[in-house]
Order: sequence, then structure tokens, then C-alpha cells
Amino acid sequence: VASLGVALGALAAVNAADAGPNDGEIAALHDEIAAEEAEIAVLAQQVGTAEQQVSDLLALIAEGDQAIMNLEADIAEAGARVAAEEHELQVLP
Repeated sequence: VASLGVALGALAAVNAADAGPNDGEIAALHDEIAAEEAEIAVLAQQVGTAEQQVSDLLALIAEGDQAIMNLEADIAEAGARVAAEEHELQVLP
């Protein structure tokens, strides 16, 4: 879209000496293109922000998954200790 605006700008500069009945329409199109380029820039910024938020959320999910795995390992270790202590209690006279 930006290259289209540049091309139309160059065309307008070349044709500046050839003022014609379509100059107003061309100027209006330039304004419309500039407005659309500005809107695209805003949307691109919003997409970038959303992508960063998704990336941050995925990192939080990965951290949460790791915390869950750590807790599961701790639970398994505690279960093994309890089983070992129960076995020791069974063999005591």
C-alpha cells in the first residue's frame, strides 16, 4: 500500500504541469490512500501488541506446566518416603 501511495505521488508530480479535470479526484484518492495507510499502521501495531500478549501467555503456561511437573515429582517423592516408612514400621518388632 505504501508503494502505491509513492507511485501515485510520483505520478501527481509528473502531471502537475498538466492540470486537468481529474486533479480533485486524484487528490481525494491520495487522501484516501493516506488514511488507509494510517489505519493499516494502527492495525499493525495492534497485531504486534496482541502477538506479544500471546507470547507472554504462552510463557506463563509453560511456567505453570513446569510448576505442575515439579509438584507431581514432589508428590511422588513424598509418596515413596511414606511407603518406605510404612515398610519400616511393618518390619519393626
